[in-house]
Amino acid sequence: LGGMFLAFFVSPNTYRNVTYLSSLMTDKTIAFIGEWQPRDTAIYVREIGPFWALGLAGLAVGRKGRLFSLLLLGATGYLSIQAFRHEMLFVLAATGVTIFQLKHSPAWQRWTERALARWNITLPAYALVLVLMSVYVRAEHFAFCQKDHLFGYGVFDRAKGSYEFLERENVQGNMFNTDGIGGYLSYRGYPHRPIYMDGRNVEYGFETMYDTYFAGEH
Repeated sequence: LGGMFLAFFVSPNTYRNVTYLSSLMTDKTIAFIGEWQPRDTAIYVREIGPFWALGLAGLAVGRKGRLFSLLLLGATGYLSIQAFRHEMLFVLAATGVTIFQLKHSPAWQRWTERALARWNITLPAYALVLVLMSVYVRAEHFAFCQKDHLFGYGVFDRAKGSYEFLERENVQGNMFNTDGIGGYLSYRGYPHRPIYMDGRNVEYGFETMYDTYFAGEH
């Protein structure tokens, strides 16, 4: 724990690793960024609710480190309610708490032993569940990425066409772009084609982002 605390301040970000936690809750640029905002309650319950159930069920049957597990579940769960971007952190924490607690549950151990003894039945069943979950996750991921034409690392179809136009027509100088396309333009053109803005909203600040969105809408 002491080593982790020291690492906060010897990293290039120094004290900003700590102040960043405050900015997650107080920075005004959150108003412009969907992933920093909480999702609709019905969607949250449908997609994240099962992980709350898993984590709480693990706490109910587990017998070790319950206080720590409860604090971890509660802290990450609170963050997940505050912003969409923190939901994955809670999913990882809830899954970890569940596995940890089940590992120390006598009832779960007995069930595991029976399942292993009948591997010819449980193995195909697990394989089927894994395949169905993989198909579902892939479909959900594809639908999520399709909105922005994102189909792989470094792929952004709309931005790709824009950047290829700049290269084809030999357009030079600083660019005026939205935050959504800035990361791709920087990925393709840095350092020869300076961008105006990318997705690092906290670093650019509320005033700059407000002026940018105002210009884009008017």
